Amino acid sequence: MREEAAESRQRYVVEAADACLRVLMFVSENPHLTLTEIQSRLGLNKSRTLRLLATLEARNLVVRDKTERWSLGVEALLIGNAAAAQLNIAALIQPYLDSLRDRAQETAQFRLLSGRQTYCIAKAETHHAVRVHTVIGRPRPLYIGSSKAILAFADRELFDSVVASGMESFTEQTLTPEELRKQLDEIRARGYSISRGEAVPGALALGAPIFDAGGSVVGCLSLLGPEARLGERLEEVAPMLVETAREVSDFIGFQRS
Repeated sequence: MREEAAESRQRYVVEAADACLRVLMFVSENPHLTLTEIQSRLGLNKSRTLRLLATLEARNLVVRDKTERWSLGVEALLIGNAAAAQLNIAALIQPYLDSLRDRAQETAQFRLLSGRQTYCIAKAETHHAVRVHTVIGRPRPLYIGSSKAILAFADRELFDSVVASGMESFTEQTLTPEELRKQLDEIRARGYSISRGEAVPGALALGAPIFDAGGSVVGCLSLLGPEARLGERLEEVAPMLVETAREVSDFIGFQRS
């Protein structure tokens, strides 16, 4: 019966659509490759691969940068966010963020890795009137803020890609590649990141990595606050952040092997 059902489903598969989806899934797992690299690794001819990529690009599912390297586009992000909502990931994480916010008395958020950026998909705002605001869906590059906690535990290839793509300065505190490299070593040794005014002057952000079942980093938890207030409590709140990140990893199946 199962074989018959599978054969029945296969009869309705549209070959061109299936090929497009195959390319889309490949780009999602292998960002920042050239057309030649994509077609070679997929075993397709170059002209057909370009047509498939152009079709996806027209729908903003993939984009290419100035070096003609391809990655996921905004529509893919929106689909991913919709999937996350339907899978209730944000709702599963929310109690942990609320608890961390209440214990640390600062804004807590969860950032998800996507390419060379992270996106806030869940947050718990502090009750303080003076706060560092964060916005659901707002992207951040991996070399600033709490996202450094992800970059520190990612493959070296991701670091090389981030540096090669250029590191825009957001404030006077934004790191240079050499400063970033040194900080990533410190983050790995310490277990969490510290960002002082790298994205927003006067803001302080702490980040702790979240891992999947295979040991790959997929996101981070972070605490955000004015440096004048949060900076005085680093030794107190950092263990709370690291502990909560481990709990979240265990709970949602992102457990480091």
